[in-house]
Order: sequence, then structure tokens, then C-alpha cells
Amino acid sequence: MKTLIAIALLVVSVCARPYGHGLSHRNPLLRYQHPESRSYDKSIRPNYNEEPAKVSVNIYFREIGPLNPERDEVQIQMTFRQFYNDPRLQHDKDAPITLVGEDAKRVWQPDTFFRFGRSSKIMQTFAPNQLAKISAEGDVTLSTRLIHTTGCQGLGKAMELGQSISCPIEIASYGLSADDVEYVWQEGEESPVKATDKQNMYLGNKFTFDGFEVNNKRLKTNTAEYSTLVVNLKLKSTST
Repeated sequence: MKTLIAIALLVVSVCARPYGHGLSHRNPLLRYQHPESRSYDKSIRPNYNEEPAKVSVNIYFREIGPLNPERDEVQIQMTFRQFYNDPRLQHDKDAPITLVGEDAKRVWQPDTFFRFGRSSKIMQTFAPNQLAKISAEGDVTLSTRLIHTTGCQGLGKAMELGQSISCPIEIASYGLSADDVEYVWQEGEESPVKATDKQNMYLGNKFTFDGFEVNNKRLKTNTAEYSTLVVNLKLKSTST
């Protein structure tokens, strides 16, 4: 009888543990259970009231096209990566913590948007194609796979006249000025912007892909100045 009671108590003890306790080392938000982490607010940028959060960017264009000359639009499929440091996310794990899909939204993300963009959506198979990888030092790699449609003023006219054209893609913060967020192209890369070697597959027979030009600039409005990155997508007319 004593043996049966002991076994019963053991079963109750095991069942009373929180669900997934045995996988706690895989819980990406485990460190938020620490007392000093309870005040983490993902709506507040890193180093608030100090220097701007520096966000490095690289882009891999997986598909360029199709083109919509009637609407002066280009559809692009890309992997868009942002790199920044959030000291509040430092942890003592040997390997980086990875947040996938909706979990990636549990940490601060830059409110990045594409100027001249007509639409953007995160690709999704079984889950949204987005992940955040966090190193022990709080370095965050935010990777998102997007289908993006951008406006390209004059595309239809260029196609009609057999002229080459450059389509600008501008990246900026929607609401945070240059005092809060600074965008830079990722250093250490041969080029921070790359494209598949099959980039002409979806362009039709009027244009061929002719490379990129990248730069950065400051955009001044009536209320603030914004840090901006620019990719000029060059399309060469097959008539020239």
C-alpha cells in the first residue's frame, strides 16, 4: 500500500508541473521570467533617450516581376533582414534564441516600411515566414520573407517607348525619426543587396535586369527628419 501511495504522489507531482516544463530550455521567453525582465516593453525602442537604435539592412531579391505597366508597378519577392542590438534581450544561453512566426512579435521591431510601396505581405506556408534570432549579447537578426509590390513611376511609358528605367525602393521608419532609428546598409558584405541569378524569369520580353544602385539619405518633412535607405532597381529595355 505504501508503494502504491508513493507512486500516486509521484504521478500527481509530475502532472502538476507546468505544461512543457521538460522543454523549458527551448522556451524563447524564459529569461522574461526573471524579476529584472518583467518590465520589458516591446513598444519602446532599445536605448530609449540615448543614441538612436542602429538598424543594419540587407536584402535578397528572390523574384523580380511580374510587371504591371498599366499601374506602373513591379512585384518583388524578397528576404528582408534587419540587424540591431537590444541590450534588454541579453541572455546566458550558449546558442541564440530563435522566435518564429507570431512569437517574433514579442520583442521590439523597427516600424520599417517601404515608401512608394503599394502592398506588402509576409509569405506564409504553415506559419508566417518571419524569425528573430537573438544572441547572448542581445544582437537581433530579424528575417522576413515578403511579397512586395512597389510603384515605379513611368514604367508603362518606358515600356511603350522602349526605354530603360530605374525603380526606386525606399526603406524608412514609419513613425520614428532619425533621432530614434538610424538605418544603414550592412557592412562586411560584397553587396548588401543581392538577387537570384534567375532575375529575368518574370520580367517578360520588354526588360532585362541591369543591377542595383544603393545609397542612403535623410528625408525631411514638416515634423522631423528620417533615416532612409534606397535601392534603385535598374531595368534595361530590350529595344536598346
